Amino acid sequence: MNLSDEIDLPESGAHTLSKHVDRSPAGAVEDAQENLRKGLAPISTLWTNAGIAQQAVDRVLAQYFFPNGKKNAARQATLDNFLTKRKQWADKTELVITGKWDKYESLGTVYKASGPPAGRGERSACGPEEASGQERHEGFIVFDSYPLSK
Repeated sequence: MNLSDEIDLPESGAHTLSKHVDRSPAGAVEDAQENLRKGLAPISTLWTNAGIAQQAVDRVLAQYFFPNGKKNAARQATLDNFLTKRKQWADKTELVITGKWDKYESLGTVYKASGPPAGRGERSACGPEEASGQERHEGFIVFDSYPLSK
């Protein structure tokens, strides 16, 4: 998964780099305020940099689909069912995969709608999205990824 897919496939709506890397702290606070207005969690997050974001996404997806180095067929089936909107995934709009990666003290920063930052990003989340018809993809791209606090 290459996070720069959002540049190559702008129609996908993918936005890790534009919303969680190439954004200022003030912009992240504005996003948190917008989330508050929408009734969502009043936070927004920024990765430390694009390299850490890419490494964290790679690690989380590897841990999810290949725990202990062995393919997890049930998790692959979950992704397939989500992407094709089958079974319990027929009306779901998100599949969020989370994981922990402790190579760095912090993966990023969590910003609140007001006040100082809420803390360090110590876990990460990513959301796959269908990318059918794209030869270099295996049916999905990472639509969004962000660091999470504890």
